[in-house]
Amino acid sequence: MLRDQVARAYGAATALPEDRYGVTFNMRGYYAFSWTRYEHAVSPSTPAAIIETGYLTSAEDRKVIVDEPQKAALGITMGILAYLAERPALDLAALVPHAYPPLVVARDGAAVLSFPADGERVAARLPAGTMVRPSDEENGWVELTVQGNYRISGWMKMSDLQATEGWS
Repeated sequence: MLRDQVARAYGAATALPEDRYGVTFNMRGYYAFSWTRYEHAVSPSTPAAIIETGYLTSAEDRKVIVDEPQKAALGITMGILAYLAERPALDLAALVPHAYPPLVVARDGAAVLSFPADGERVAARLPAGTMVRPSDEENGWVELTVQGNYRISGWMKMSDLQATEGWS
């Protein structure tokens, strides 16, 4: 994914750590990326990412952002180039947005995590039957938002989810 390639390359170029838990609800729900909610949003087949280069209130971040902006620019550029290098030039299948069916939580207390890995911070625990909207899938994990409560989003194990009636 574009965001992963840029995060890796930016960190390597600037030596700044990734703020893994700094992504807020407002960032996740940013209208320009919410194509299921807004007709004027970026197409889901268009690669896009919000890039925060650091915090001006942090002396370490400020040094890179203000005094050495070429490091930040190099990291962003290298991330974009790495993303483009991993994709075929005319991948027409990539232009078709993947449609994920709605899912429901299969067991009480299933954890929504901040990142798709065991041991990550628990963002929420959901009761069985909660409907969720998947937006991505990665190595047995599903990135999702809770239907009707867009403030709860993150990653859940696929084994904690099941298809809703009418979906297979």
